[in-house]
Amino acid sequence: MNNFIIFDRDGTLIEFEHYLIDPARVKIHENTIRGLKILSAKGFKFGVISNQSIIGRGVATIEQVDLVNKKMLEQFNTFGINFEFIYYCRHSPMDMCSCRKPGIALGVRALNEHQINVEKSYMIGDMDSDIVFGKSLNLTTIKIHTNKSDIAEFTAKDILNAAEWIIGKK
Repeated sequence: MNNFIIFDRDGTLIEFEHYLIDPARVKIHENTIRGLKILSAKGFKFGVISNQSIIGRGVATIEQVDLVNKKMLEQFNTFGINFEFIYYCRHSPMDMCSCRKPGIALGVRALNEHQINVEKSYMIGDMDSDIVFGKSLNLTTIKIHTNKSDIAEFTAKDILNAAEWIIGKK
């Protein structure tokens, strides 16, 4: 069994930009890199599960979303940080699919394909749907936000703050 941190993408790993389709606009905070290095040194593996309704809404193609993901991974790779998977829901909210967070279809896929130890793994996101998703999978949840979350186990100002909390719990 593997200890994982599953992240939301936009607003969590990278700066939020409404309908991000230009890979050149991918921006990673310095504290994200620092936090991921701490977690990686403690043996955590990383994955991403993201809602990308821009595809279902006709704003972007699968190829455009894949290029944004590729750019993000390249930026992390330059710092020696790797991700085991990126899964995303391409449906619009009106599609009522089971893969759009807080639906857990992509989470169940990740748990099965990567032998994730839910007792020692985490979901980190910036939206309540990320937290509900994580809780539904029995993961410890962290919300990236400036205001305290009523539903997450911890509210962090950034990934570095989240990493420090996780390591402090071990």
